[in-house]
Amino acid sequence: MAVQATGAVLLASAEERGAALATLVAAGLHLINIAAFSRHKRLRTYLAWMTVLAVVTTPSLRFAARGVEESASLMLWGLPWVIGVATGGNARRTATAVGLFLLLLGGIEVLVRLLPLPPQGHPAWFVASFFTLNALMLTVVTTLVVLPLASGRRALSAALKVEHNRSERLLLNVLPAPIVPRLKGGEQTIADRFDEATVLFADMVGFTQLASRLQPRALVQMLDEIFTVFDDLATKGVEKIKTIGDCYMAAAGIPLPRPDHAQAVAGMAMEMRDAVAARTDGLRLRIGVHSGPVVAGVIGKSKFIYDLWGDAVNVASRMESHGVAGAVEVSAATAALLGDAFRVEPRGTVEVKGKGPMEVFLLLVRAPSPALAPAPGSAATPAA
Repeated sequence: MAVQATGAVLLASAEERGAALATLVAAGLHLINIAAFSRHKRLRTYLAWMTVLAVVTTPSLRFAARGVEESASLMLWGLPWVIGVATGGNARRTATAVGLFLLLLGGIEVLVRLLPLPPQGHPAWFVASFFTLNALMLTVVTTLVVLPLASGRRALSAALKVEHNRSERLLLNVLPAPIVPRLKGGEQTIADRFDEATVLFADMVGFTQLASRLQPRALVQMLDEIFTVFDDLATKGVEKIKTIGDCYMAAAGIPLPRPDHAQAVAGMAMEMRDAVAARTDGLRLRIGVHSGPVVAGVIGKSKFIYDLWGDAVNVASRMESHGVAGAVEVSAATAALLGDAFRVEPRGTVEVKGKGPMEVFLLLVRAPSPALAPAPGSAATPAA
């Protein structure tokens, strides 16, 4: 503001009272716009008023000085607008601002030469001072307004990017990766039917007794340690669904179908069983697995959850509750899908609520690959 006031005094001393008044008015309007932006932080409004001021004050100041050559420097008033738009917008908006500014300058020069505006002979000191003050004005406006604005925009953009990445990670931790784009795309109801899927339930035997002897922090740390191992195993083609207390639920064949869903879950089940069996706290894992059609979808508004429903889910839960500690119990449907990939042994029949007697099997080991298995009647060749 002091720069513009000095310029107004300089113009008044040279009998350019109209230009002096126009300078003060323009400076006051710019100051009001800056103050409003500092208070409300409304960038669009700030740039809009900067555009109006540039379009109005640039020719007004030019003609207020009655077309004298030194008044050309008054057109520097428009440059902060161009820089402001450049820092607050994209490349296309910047190109538009530069083009409009150049068009404005060209139009003013044409009018100056068409209109009968007699030159006013000013001394050299006036011309030099006039150009210096306007250059100083441009430096002050750019340093105090435009550059902080650009820095603030960059900081805000970086902060928004960090928050965006954080929200993406949170969504991927809560929902399966193929579901996230559908939810972000505005799909209101996400529900799919899968005719073939395999569901796993795992429960920790002895957990209640162990939990009664542990402090809350130690209990949560233990669960977190075990479930983290399970989560790492679930990255191999099996989708974690949820945890319920000390129970872990996972499935394969959802949300993307895969023909080997039963084998994927069986392999994870064995690794889960072995990981818990290796612990020294006496915990054992009881796992139940069943295959069949399910419905999968997202429920909730503020807290999303991807869940499964259907008879296959209920049967898998029963396989777990009727299972054996330290073993993986699978239904006849799952055993049939495993084929020769795993070895199973019949356990007999169990009474399943709502289903009656069902034949169940215990999962033993993964069958050796035919390429690695020794031929019948031959001894394995020792390594060289």
